[in-house]
Amino acid sequence: MDKFSLLNRIVTKRFLLHALFWLVNLIVINTIVYFVPEVDFWNYFNRLLIVITLVIGCSYIHLLVLIPKFFVAKKYGKYVLGFLINISFFSFLKIFIKLSILKDPIDNNYLEEISTAVTLMLFYCLFTFSMKTIKEWVTVQDITIRLRETEKQKLEAELTALKAQINPHFMFNTLNNIYSLSLDKSDKTPALILKLADLMSYTLYECSEDRVNISKEIDFIKNYIELEKIRLKNGIKIHFDIAGNYENCRVAPLLFIPFIENAFKHGVNQRPQHPYIDIVFDFSKKRTVCFSIENSKPTTPEIRSNNKGIGIENVRKRLNLLYENRFNLELIESPEKYKVVLEIAVS
Repeated sequence: MDKFSLLNRIVTKRFLLHALFWLVNLIVINTIVYFVPEVDFWNYFNRLLIVITLVIGCSYIHLLVLIPKFFVAKKYGKYVLGFLINISFFSFLKIFIKLSILKDPIDNNYLEEISTAVTLMLFYCLFTFSMKTIKEWVTVQDITIRLRETEKQKLEAELTALKAQINPHFMFNTLNNIYSLSLDKSDKTPALILKLADLMSYTLYECSEDRVNISKEIDFIKNYIELEKIRLKNGIKIHFDIAGNYENCRVAPLLFIPFIENAFKHGVNQRPQHPYIDIVFDFSKKRTVCFSIENSKPTTPEIRSNNKGIGIENVRKRLNLLYENRFNLELIESPEKYKVVLEIAVS
């Protein structure tokens, strides 16, 4: 459908709705008058048509001219002046038509006639303005709901894409480890494959949820550490500690593993003099997960590399999307060590 056809449909629909509104007014008023015995129905109907026409003119000048040109533009003085002129003009026009064309007597009670005419014009101007305001409010609410739904869908799409990047990134590193051992015909390879199967089971069946129990995430991390221990030789100090109660605590899946991957990659694989990794989960604060990981760094400058891989950037994006202002991420680096502290407020 082209833009002209769409615009034509919108204009036609609005015209029909407005016409229906005024028709209902005409029908309701005439229905009331129909049951009044002393009133000539058809004579009253003709006069009412004239009055409705004047009311329509007054209302639409207010809606289509005064409001957009002055009220919306915050020219309130000009708006009030225009509003009073508009009401006065159609009120006196009504009286003029009644006296000069319809030849209806007023019995010298001009003040009452003017008051009635002004009240009528004022009522319909304010009533139609209220209807317009309510309609625009409903439209804004509808647009807001649609925007929120769109943002939600966008958020879900981004999170899915980010998790899809994390899983292959992690699997790629682990498969490289298995490949290296298989080349050496290592006896550790079968155990390594079993651990990998457990890790894959978690990423395939558990990580599809928005939140997982922190205990499952911790088990996943423990399996990963055990997998790394099988691959690595002795002499590496790996400390893993949990403080506090984490029962019923839920977090987004795979938030911590990129930091742990990097710790093994940069803190162990590059063989510093005294390699170590310290991992701590602290649940001492109520409704807060405090995760920290510290690893040694190689002392030879030539083999130092940037510890901020693509996994870290993905985690940062996920944190911004999922936890917004409810997290704090610190990356602390010195010549001897690298430390990450991530604190998340959970519900």
